[in-house]
Amino acid sequence: MRPTLALRNLRSIRATFQRPEAQSFLNSTFSPATQTMLAKRVGWTVVWYGAAVTGVLGWPLITSKLVYGNIAV
Repeated sequence: MRPTLALRNLRSIRATFQRPEAQSFLNSTFSPATQTMLAKRVGWTVVWYGAAVTGVLGWPLITSKLVYGNIAV
């Protein structure tokens, strides 16, 4: 999933809850199709941003493990 697609998913999720028919979503039940669609969008968005954060923050730990054989503090 590309970053632009992940951002589009966030916008789509927000737009889903801003529609007039979704304003009272806390007091109503979603249809199974809507639940599945939202779960997929939220899931892929979380996976993408989780991978991005791990990629940015994880490489110093991996490098130190390879170079020094342990985690450098």
